[in-house]
Amino acid sequence: MDLWFVPIQSFACTDTQALFHGRLVWCFKNLEQAARRKLLTLHALIELDNLRIPPANRPKALQENRKGQPSIRINNQWRLCFIWQNSGAYSV
Repeated sequence: MDLWFVPIQSFACTDTQALFHGRLVWCFKNLEQAARRKLLTLHALIELDNLRIPPANRPKALQENRKGQPSIRINNQWRLCFIWQNSGAYSV
């Protein structure tokens, strides 16, 4: 079976995009490594259910004005939020 990933298609946040492309972003200074690792995990994703492993991702569907939008935990304060479609992650 051939496996292929569906990469990040777009960013809603220019700071997140800069971090993904390897630039230093002051507001992410204290969580840079963890955030970049989660972005790379999202970029290499084959299907949304794969985010359940490892359990530390703590995937969660958001509520209220972002109802159903998936997210994964970066740390106790920050989540990586995105819109998932078959062609990948949008508005990360």
